[in-house]
Amino acid sequence: MQYATSGHIVGIVYMLLYIIFQFFVLKSSFLSLFLLNIFPFIFEFLLKFKTMQPVTSALIYTVCVSLLVYFHQRWNSYRAFSAAAKQHDCKKVPRYPHRDSIWGTDLMKKRVKAVSEGRQMALFMKHFNEIGKTFEENFFGTRVINTIDVRNIQRVCALSFEDYGKPAQNFFKAFLGDGVLSLDGKAWKHSRDIVKHIFSRAEVSDMDTLGFHVDRFLDLIPSDGSEINLQEPLHNLFLDLSTEFLFGQSIDAQLPDDPNSSKELLKAFNGALAGVGKRRLAGKLQFIYSFESSWKRDIGTVYANVLQETLRLQGPAGRSQRLALKNTILPTGGGPDGKSPIFVEQGDVVALNIWGPNHDKDIWGDDVDEFKPQRFNDKRMGWEFTPFLGGPRICPAQQQVLTQSVYLLVRMTRRFARIENRDTVLEYVEMVRMTTESRNGVKVALFTSEGK
Repeated sequence: MQYATSGHIVGIVYMLLYIIFQFFVLKSSFLSLFLLNIFPFIFEFLLKFKTMQPVTSALIYTVCVSLLVYFHQRWNSYRAFSAAAKQHDCKKVPRYPHRDSIWGTDLMKKRVKAVSEGRQMALFMKHFNEIGKTFEENFFGTRVINTIDVRNIQRVCALSFEDYGKPAQNFFKAFLGDGVLSLDGKAWKHSRDIVKHIFSRAEVSDMDTLGFHVDRFLDLIPSDGSEINLQEPLHNLFLDLSTEFLFGQSIDAQLPDDPNSSKELLKAFNGALAGVGKRRLAGKLQFIYSFESSWKRDIGTVYANVLQETLRLQGPAGRSQRLALKNTILPTGGGPDGKSPIFVEQGDVVALNIWGPNHDKDIWGDDVDEFKPQRFNDKRMGWEFTPFLGGPRICPAQQQVLTQSVYLLVRMTRRFARIENRDTVLEYVEMVRMTTESRNGVKVALFTSEGK
């Protein structure tokens, strides 16, 4: 009898805590009254087992409460969806056909395999083509809405910006700490204001500093057609530019004697980015990685078009996630035709696939996978082309990236008359870190007019 009494005391504590949770946290008096009526029947059932061990009794109470919490959440979701369906004509969004319907680990395994093979974005596009431009998945118990529909991306990033925040960015913590990429709310606005002043137009447009480091870069490139992998020299160039921009002094990563051990820094930096990418993909299992060891010569818009087309085909950013801070609506993606509004419940995650619209035939035509800079001639793009996203969370370094890239492209075009591919693998193979880049590097040969 003593065992049963101890177990029931634990059960009563569970009951009281749960009712308090319902009244003051979930504000749900209906279910609380339901619990008050249902728990006496549970007590009556448990009292029949007078010799029950306290641990067993507490376990049964825990299971009962967990089931009630689950069904309560499902009931609230149903009521919220019904209200949204009635008010906004929302319809259910297509769902990924999970084999593991509880945690969704089957899809994660496919993505891990795709990342290891350098085809993560190809897998995403396969699912968008098969299921629809917007579909939901189960990511370790969290409903995630994947979308490449530009109307949904615009709604999340701009029109309904206040309805969304950033999901917990724990995969950033070990590397970046608290900052503009990981914070939300007032803390994010404070960090954003600081960063915004750093990236002022005067600082971004410092052509003298940019020219000095680009000169170093160009002097390192053989002009006689010898093969070179441009990826590492480009990394060193932008490391020099970034450190001088941020700290007022470059670490001289491009110098051959490497006075500041910049190669070790770059190696550590790339390793940290790779860790961020793995932890992001792992979701709630990110702790697994916590201890891991370590052309034409037209002057004008053509340069910008070449850059835009490169960003469209192989942009560095693939996905960005937003957490619904309250019940809200996305304008499209529901129903059999994918054209009806969809209901987004508080706590759901919306995964904005930036890579997808850039490879959407409905936007770019059947030649979507071909490199055609002229497609940007006299074309004003809206949310169909957002390599830096948009809205209040648009990348603050956007102008700096574009300025440096166009400047480098112009200088290389003036220095070299011809460029040849020297990579035997013609297919682009991804390497996923925090962003994506070519796994095989950039193996080319460059020629001046004299070198031919």
